[in-house]
Amino acid sequence: YEVDDVAVLNSSAYLKRLNAPTAWSQQIIPGIFNMTRTFCRVRASLGGGLGSKMLSIRFSARAGKEASLLSWLHQQMLPSLAATQGIVGVHLLEGDEEASGVTTDETRLRGSPDRIAHLIFLIEGYDDDVLVRLSMDELSPPRFHTNGAEIEMVTGLHRLAHVVTERDLPESP
Repeated sequence: YEVDDVAVLNSSAYLKRLNAPTAWSQQIIPGIFNMTRTFCRVRASLGGGLGSKMLSIRFSARAGKEASLLSWLHQQMLPSLAATQGIVGVHLLEGDEEASGVTTDETRLRGSPDRIAHLIFLIEGYDDDVLVRLSMDELSPPRFHTNGAEIEMVTGLHRLAHVVTERDLPESP
């Protein structure tokens, strides 16, 4: 979800919804394992439009290497990727552990606490081949590690299925 302020996701109205899961949610949520749910702040964003594909990379900086890792991403990777054919946007997000750590009835249905991502790099595009190549080359785990990231990373390739805007939401009662 995209919100104007992370505080919205800890508002009483939002928490009320999460603490009253629907019957459908109660049925499917117990089958969700290894959940990562992180409220983030956008630290950098280049490009525009909406890509139909997205490469996501969740990672953490090694101790003492956060400044050099963020410098590599901000100064080299963001501008380079934003100018790459097949890419429409590049975004660097930072997880908010405190905001993300709120336990709700939905969390309890999963049976274990949600994992929280420290940093997330999102690359939006329209060309699967470009995103796959990036994940194996410029944005591979060894490249991230060389520039200061922990070895453990989680990478995913996603396809946009549906977009809902504020105009599409029903009026509040």
